[in-house]
Amino acid sequence: MKSTLIVYVALIFIFSMIALPTYSNLWLDVNMASIHGDEDYNTKECSTCEKKVNEYNSFNPGLGLSYRMNDYFDLSAGGYYNSYEKLSFYSGMTLKYPIYLSGKWFYEPGIFTGAATGYSRKDLGLGRGGGG
Repeated sequence: MKSTLIVYVALIFIFSMIALPTYSNLWLDVNMASIHGDEDYNTKECSTCEKKVNEYNSFNPGLGLSYRMNDYFDLSAGGYYNSYEKLSFYSGMTLKYPIYLSGKWFYEPGIFTGAATGYSRKDLGLGRGGGG
């Protein structure tokens, strides 16, 4: 857990150095939980063993940073514990459309695309394979 905290602090420090001149455009992202369609997943411990049923991890703590490029585009990076109880790092971008409600209140629906570590091909349903 201590090494995970060090990684989070390092990510925040590195990203904040890049964005310091316009710090008002820098947002802290807090990852907390996930919801799964199925409650469990199957794995094989070895080729001759029976399948083992595992529960997904729904508590996914993590930290990240998003840098607001303009009203329609953000860049993000961070880390979290994923649903397979592995440490994952992610980076990506968000395309969004701000809808201003009143005063300082606004809503920004959007689409996030990116990449994450910590998942094997098998975890993603892409067949056998290592990684993760």
